[in-house]
Amino acid sequence: MPETLITDTGERLLALATGSGAQVEITHIAIGDANGLAYDPSYDQTALVNEIARAPIELQSQVDANSWRVKVSFPATMQQAYVREIGAYDVDGNLVTIWAGLDVEPRQVGVVDYLIDHVLGFSRTAEGLLIVSAPDDETENFRMATTRMLAELAHQQFLQSEAIRAGLSAF
Repeated sequence: MPETLITDTGERLLALATGSGAQVEITHIAIGDANGLAYDPSYDQTALVNEIARAPIELQSQVDANSWRVKVSFPATMQQAYVREIGAYDVDGNLVTIWAGLDVEPRQVGVVDYLIDHVLGFSRTAEGLLIVSAPDDETENFRMATTRMLAELAHQQFLQSEAIRAGLSAF
């Protein structure tokens, strides 16, 4: 199964940010073809095996304290290749995370616009150490706020119905 790893460089940057007030700022996503061979990613990687394109994150929305949905597109006019690896880079060009695996199903780029719509999650990272720097995806933020509101409404209605049932059973 494909894996997303925080690289040793990413871990070092996060450790340096701990307690210093600094943050690791992810700004770009890169894609690569891994020279045509699937592989298991390694923590000590500092680059993709064969990067074919890098683009700034176009939109982001924060899912929770340490997760962001990011959107990046690569144009149909780029060279044709099969994506087997994806990396997230910080503002200084350091590879922070890498996604790859022996069973990756390669996706073709350079034929149609290639859209990455992916959640970057850092569940084992202290809150506030990492940020994704890109414009807010207002549509996604609205969708998530509406979903939360509807879930809370349904929960309140359930509690009210339980209270009514409890009151009726007392008779």
